[in-house]
Amino acid sequence: MFGIEVDPSDILEGLKSSRDFEGKEDTGEPTWSYQRQKDSLELFNMDILICDNVDAIFAKYRPGTFLPALCHIFMDTNAPLEVLESAARAITYFLDVHVDSTARKVVDVPGAVAAFCKALVLFPISDDTDPDTARMSRDVAEQSVKVLELLCRREAKSVFEAEGLQCLLTFVTSNGSNVHKDTLQCSLSVASMLVGRLKLDHPALPSCVASLTCFLEHKDSVVVDHALESLGSLTEMLSRGGGALPMLD
Repeated sequence: MFGIEVDPSDILEGLKSSRDFEGKEDTGEPTWSYQRQKDSLELFNMDILICDNVDAIFAKYRPGTFLPALCHIFMDTNAPLEVLESAARAITYFLDVHVDSTARKVVDVPGAVAAFCKALVLFPISDDTDPDTARMSRDVAEQSVKVLELLCRREAKSVFEAEGLQCLLTFVTSNGSNVHKDTLQCSLSVASMLVGRLKLDHPALPSCVASLTCFLEHKDSVVVDHALESLGSLTEMLSRGGGALPMLD
């Protein structure tokens, strides 16, 4: 199938439209509508879902043009959570189809990688949060984990430099029981890709070791394996540098 009849220039215009002024609250604060972005994202995601021709999608929605627009949407922390999740889902599609040619386009957008990292700790998903907000926050975080996992295949250095390792470990340590099993596994898998970039003098080293150690007795063997792999990498790094191996106790 070749998707739906939609003009990509109209989609792009909607993505770039940002927010529309709605009015003012009683307090005098302005209110904004993201409806145009939301509608454009829904059309875009529907089109790529229906179309089974990757070449046609990439010709219609050129990654070099659409990925920056999608990243800028995700970087707007004032946008509704459903808009952020929808934008992250669209970015995931591009990365998943051809990460070699698209990962750099995400990294080249200033602040984009950091936005995906911060999304893991910015939005509350605890049990005492409003259920709808918690669900949408979880969806945004889980989609962000997918993006970071794909980016790490080609641009792990950029994810590490954006404090991706610390954000991932904070996310799973705080919310491990509130996310889906595959998200927890994926998060620790990504952590194992990043942990080897730590150095002896990195300020996050002790907290990362502590977080990883917490998962050694997890009931999920895949989670335990990823934690062991990460701690093994750290042990090797410390051994080479003559560091304090007791840190891993």
